[in-house]
Amino acid sequence: MKRVEFKKAVYIAAATVQMVLVAAVVQLSNLTTKKAGVMHHVYFMKDKYAQGIYSPANLRLQSIAIIAVSAVAVGLLAFAVRRKKSRFLKIQAGIAAVIGLVAWYVINSGFFKSLLAYPYFIMVFEIVLAIQMLILIGVKFTARDRYN
Repeated sequence: MKRVEFKKAVYIAAATVQMVLVAAVVQLSNLTTKKAGVMHHVYFMKDKYAQGIYSPANLRLQSIAIIAVSAVAVGLLAFAVRRKKSRFLKIQAGIAAVIGLVAWYVINSGFFKSLLAYPYFIMVFEIVLAIQMLILIGVKFTARDRYN
């Protein structure tokens, strides 16, 4: 397998994982209204997560970190536009910035806070943002014109 084909396959796999994660958390949220066992488990885990990793203080720190990551993505987007880098890099930087803003919105939105699957939405969007940043960093530092 050639290097270019391998990169495309890895990107397609990463994009597929991102879409499947978002679809899975939406389906989990839908199941909480239809299945009592799922609702009970998600309710129990929401309380458990609210005591630990998703406590209000930790959510503030996570919001700040997500804003910082989004700022890095916007900075890479500005760099790519100013230096006339590849369209793929520009698109990936834009996607990373949008995912970061969506993740911030999920953490701070009253709509998502009212859902039973709130911690799972946070988890999924943070994982999707991490995957997107890995893609962005991989594209940035493996590009042929990286020394220009």
